[in-house]
Amino acid sequence: MNILIVTTHLRTGGITRYVYNLAKGLKQSGHDVWVASSGGLWEESLKEAGVQCLEIPLNTKSIVSPRVFRSFLTLRRFLKTQPMDLIHCNTRVSQFLGFLLWKFTKTPYVCTFHGYYKPRWSRRILKCGGNRTVAISRSVAEHLSGDLGIDSRGIRVVYNGVDLKGYNVKLPRDEIRRKYQISGSPVIGIVARLSAEKNHAILIRAFQRLLRDYPDAVLLIAGAGRLERELKRFVERLGLAERVIFLRDVAIPNVFAVLDVFVLASIKEGFGFAVVEAQLVGIPVIVSSAGGIKELVQDKVTGLVLRDNKNADELCDGIKLLLKDVRLRTEMVSRAREYAREMFSLEKMIEGMLRVYGEIAGKNEIS
Repeated sequence: MNILIVTTHLRTGGITRYVYNLAKGLKQSGHDVWVASSGGLWEESLKEAGVQCLEIPLNTKSIVSPRVFRSFLTLRRFLKTQPMDLIHCNTRVSQFLGFLLWKFTKTPYVCTFHGYYKPRWSRRILKCGGNRTVAISRSVAEHLSGDLGIDSRGIRVVYNGVDLKGYNVKLPRDEIRRKYQISGSPVIGIVARLSAEKNHAILIRAFQRLLRDYPDAVLLIAGAGRLERELKRFVERLGLAERVIFLRDVAIPNVFAVLDVFVLASIKEGFGFAVVEAQLVGIPVIVSSAGGIKELVQDKVTGLVLRDNKNADELCDGIKLLLKDVRLRTEMVSRAREYAREMFSLEKMIEGMLRVYGEIAGKNEIS
């Protein structure tokens, strides 16, 4: 099967990791895969995986941007010389681009929705859900049909998949601690975009309380985003600057290698990719029940689930429980790793996606 995956860019981020895993998995399954985007750091990794890349000027968030129409012209010419069985789109502008290409070339297209979207009138009129719509969790699927009006009959849930290779590799913990100047323990951490929905503030407040019992504890905040300055100022106001480390550009495995507890207390979350990664490397997790996260963690079975993601005391108590109760922690880590391997492997994701592709390949109806 010839598959064209379209996304806005290949800079670091959740959608880019999804595109990389999808393209790599499809390629390993014997399919011919192209990725069209405005480029970015992950382009080299895709090429190393044998995936062909095509540059289009799609670095915009507006569907009415001239860049969308220039990208359309580029891809229409491309499809004349390199016919595709289907197009797989991953962002709002690429979904609209897929719709235009379907209209003019009749190439079937699939759209993956990675989270939650404001139900603006433009989204309800121009749904651009594709011949099939993929949701990364059941929670996102319910949002798409309930809030955006996408026909539920055309929605398929396919969980994100993680390439399990490499998750059994033991990284040099002490060496990484020295590299990032981490002195003290335990190390509590989060890997997430620095944005309001990730709820970093409640973790920082919980960490402030944790220091009363664990004065040498360290909080590791890995990620970048528009709230970086605000969060750093917040940490300074609370007098925590010496115990909180911000890491902007860092390999995710390096972060996981030094963590004792992983926290994601999001207000909104389509899936929670980093939660699965933490589970796979044996880090106990504490999460909120927001959106797709509740499909990843069962309370006190594969992790701890907060009743109230605005309650810093509850979060602090959860962290202390995991640090003190070795038996509970060990059992949860073991079950979580087994569940993550069973449910969120790259192979399982590719199998699910190929079933979706098989429903529309060679057909031109739209849901």
